[in-house]
Amino acid sequence: MFNKKLWKNFDFALLITVLLICTFSAVVISSASHAVETGSYKNVIVQIVAVLFGLVFLFAITLFDYNQIARLSKVIYVLNILVLISVLFIGKVSNGAQSWIHVGPIDIQPSEFSKIALVLTLANLFNEMGEIKTFKDLVNPLIHVLIPFVIVMLQPDLGTALVFLAIFIGMLFISGVKPKVFAGLIAMGIAMMPVAYKILKPYQRNRLLSFINPNLDPMGSGYHVIQSKIAIGSGMFWGKGLYNGSQTQLY
Repeated sequence: MFNKKLWKNFDFALLITVLLICTFSAVVISSASHAVETGSYKNVIVQIVAVLFGLVFLFAITLFDYNQIARLSKVIYVLNILVLISVLFIGKVSNGAQSWIHVGPIDIQPSEFSKIALVLTLANLFNEMGEIKTFKDLVNPLIHVLIPFVIVMLQPDLGTALVFLAIFIGMLFISGVKPKVFAGLIAMGIAMMPVAYKILKPYQRNRLLSFINPNLDPMGSGYHVIQSKIAIGSGMFWGKGLYNGSQTQLY
């Protein structure tokens, strides 16, 4: 089951790049949360632990032949759907969305693992289909993505559902779809936006509107956008330096 060839072909340049980005993120998180939490490094520790778990998972996956995972694609997809459905019945509500499952001392958000499952299963589906030449060829991939998309929307978790669509569009583009088919799909999506907007819940609409114009709700959903603009504007090109950000000092 282990494949030494995969290890020999491991992309160490990519690994080093990811580690540099993770290190930078830990420094930024430390700078952003230090003053607000009176010197607490809790968020930095959580970030480092998450990175370590990710590295362990990365090396574990690297040791396996991806063809073995491809053969389990349908099983992975079905299990993923079943777990997402179970969240609707036994999930824990947090921040208005029933998207967490309580397991012992920790809470798990299955939709996060669902993103990985979607990438794996969708990649195998595109590989089996070959080149996508017509809109008819998009039926199976669309159904493949829309099932978990609808389930997550029922939780409701708009952010994660939109990530599913982003994964689909990105992988579809990389798969070598005909440009006219890709352009037609994007045009169709844009045309359906008014309908999709009507389906959204009021607080979801408010978040979208606040993203476009944060001043509509400056002390609510638009607060962080406004603070980000103030931080960037006051720091200008060079910024104010680590641990000196005005908005982290709450003034």
